[in-house]
Amino acid sequence: FCEVLANARERITLNRKPVLDLTESVDVEPEFFQAFRAPYVYAKLCHQCIKILEKLKEYETAVEVLKELLSSDLCPAYRGRWWNRLILDQMLHLKKPKEAYLDSLKALKDSYVRTGDRLEIEDRAMRLWKRKSVK
Repeated sequence: FCEVLANARERITLNRKPVLDLTESVDVEPEFFQAFRAPYVYAKLCHQCIKILEKLKEYETAVEVLKELLSSDLCPAYRGRWWNRLILDQMLHLKKPKEAYLDSLKALKDSYVRTGDRLEIEDRAMRLWKRKSVK
């Protein structure tokens, strides 16, 4: 399991590139084809690994993987879920409310986060703001 996760994380960092490179030719493939490219497959593999890591209570590693995924432009549909998992892991399991609050602010600025995830992130941010340890 650890080898698979390490390999997937390495592939994501090697294949990190912007979603649209303006220096390339005008002939750009549609976005739905990207789901079959290697970086997307590795990102989805890491998404599944995060669930396993959380079940094994390895929250530090899960947070590292989530931060790597969020630093890439892969799988924009998953970004809201990833932000939610990151904030939840930091808030409840790692007891780092200040980091969770700062990450929730970053998540609200992310244009790929969808409405349902955005509402959940806003709710978490408001709960964190009301805590004395964040202010």
